[in-house]
Amino acid sequence: MEVNGAVFVGLATLDLAYTVDRYPAEDTKTQAAELFLGAGGPAANAAVAYAHLAGHSPTLITALGEHPLAEPIRDDLHRYGVALTDLTPDAATRPPVSSIVVATAAATRTIVSLDGSRADPRLPAGPAGHAATGTVAPEHAGPGDRFEEIAGPGSDAAAAELLGNAAIVLVDGHYAEPALRIAAAARAAGIPVVLDAGRWRQVHAELLPLVDIAICSAAFAPPGVPPGSAAEVFDFLHTAGPAYAAITNGAEPIRYSFRGTDPGVPSAARAAAGSPDAEATGPRVLRPVESVGDAPTADGVRSGVADGSPGMETASPRTVRDGAIGSPDAVPDVAAGSPDAEAAAPRAVPDGDGARRAGGSGRGPGRPPVQGETACARGEVAVPKVAAVDTLGAGDILHGAFCHFHALGEAFPVALRHAAEVAALSCASVGTRGWMGGQTIL
Repeated sequence: MEVNGAVFVGLATLDLAYTVDRYPAEDTKTQAAELFLGAGGPAANAAVAYAHLAGHSPTLITALGEHPLAEPIRDDLHRYGVALTDLTPDAATRPPVSSIVVATAAATRTIVSLDGSRADPRLPAGPAGHAATGTVAPEHAGPGDRFEEIAGPGSDAAAAELLGNAAIVLVDGHYAEPALRIAAAARAAGIPVVLDAGRWRQVHAELLPLVDIAICSAAFAPPGVPPGSAAEVFDFLHTAGPAYAAITNGAEPIRYSFRGTDPGVPSAARAAAGSPDAEATGPRVLRPVESVGDAPTADGVRSGVADGSPGMETASPRTVRDGAIGSPDAVPDVAAGSPDAEAAAPRAVPDGDGARRAGGSGRGPGRPPVQGETACARGEVAVPKVAAVDTLGAGDILHGAFCHFHALGEAFPVALRHAAEVAALSCASVGTRGWMGGQTIL
């Protein structure tokens, strides 16, 4: 069976994002230029981005319930080709709602919301084949016939069943119980697990040993680690579990670190990405924005998104050209390991003790760390410069794009670079869907 899907575990919210030129003064009334009403949240936005780039449906495992405000979330996810597994299908409680003011002149967003982690959904503990899903869009649901391969004796059958044909799994730290169980099942199956770590959460202490790749914001501050110390954050993460780590900081370069060599993703995922069918369809390229000052329109991004969503062309994956965002000298993308890859590779930077560390025994995603493995390679990935108007969801989009490119077999820094290009593109238009050319604006 082809292994080419993705599973995203975490928060889905109802976003009401109002666009204004400047942030309103206190105790005033302001007329908004636009309103976006649809699904938001780290895991949901990442899943939508993945679906758009990959051309096939990921699964989002979250908690919505039957409250009327859950329907716009479901509708939006369905429109963009995301299959939904609702862990609380009968819950009458209101889903998380975020009210957002986007000030385009300063490219800032201000979010007011209730913490979605107050919900506590659980996976069922039933035997193999037990129905663990609430509401699923059948036409988007991925095949589950790999269940027999990954649910062996003593395994977590309910969690393993939800993995379906996944080549990669992302957890955002919300909903601790399903996140831990699905991450453990993915680790047992050799499926790489990505952690979206915006800020430190207590569940991270249990999650990190199950995680292969941690992508953190600059606000991520583990206990006992000085704020702003990237080297110490990386050391903490590698000791806790992840072999690969990155720290994002808005428009600043993305810093990364990995232990040993970077073999890319496990062979099963690489084989799927490089299968005859994948080669026949070939990667597609997002067209560049004409200049740094030009915001992309529906014309500025090649149409063709996930099945069931606006403008679908084919189910082939797509990549973004290096330097394509506002760059007159864009060059074709290079494959990881190709002769041209070294020239286009992100640059290495000194680690905390002033010397670039390299070598080590190496560890591919999905495999346990090697005893005594400490050597790391560290570097930076430049974030393309764009005339940003809205940064809402840019980090979530980066995570979804990274999952797409890494699952195709790209080396860690190369996948980060391509994901940064997609995230930067998203900042040049209003809303979390504008870069796709199919956003719902009321």
